[in-house]
Amino acid sequence: MKFDSKQKTYAFTSVRSVHSQRWQFVGAYDIDLAHSVNVNPDNPNAVLSNARSAPTVWNQSLKMSGLYGVPDIPLLFGFKLAGVQYASSFISQNGAWYGRSAQVRDANGTTQTLVMEPHAGR
Repeated sequence: MKFDSKQKTYAFTSVRSVHSQRWQFVGAYDIDLAHSVNVNPDNPNAVLSNARSAPTVWNQSLKMSGLYGVPDIPLLFGFKLAGVQYASSFISQNGAWYGRSAQVRDANGTTQTLVMEPHAGR
């Protein structure tokens, strides 16, 4: 079966940076709407039933990251350790988790599906 996926994505990003206080914050919220419809039905009646029964799936994600520039650390003989930064990030998402794949033909002419981005654990 072949599926036609239609997807709409909305992304909201906010950046807050205060260089005088040495910190930066980036936050993003993404929401997308996906419809998967079978575009290769088995009979004429399936065309209408597929259009009505297409699942509507909402996926959301929240991403935040922050950075803090540590004040200069004095060392011996007038030297100082400058430019040290501390960073952290947080990601939360829902929805189906999948890796990207591609279908290619091998030397024998058969189609092979290759996983480009496998995932290991969540």
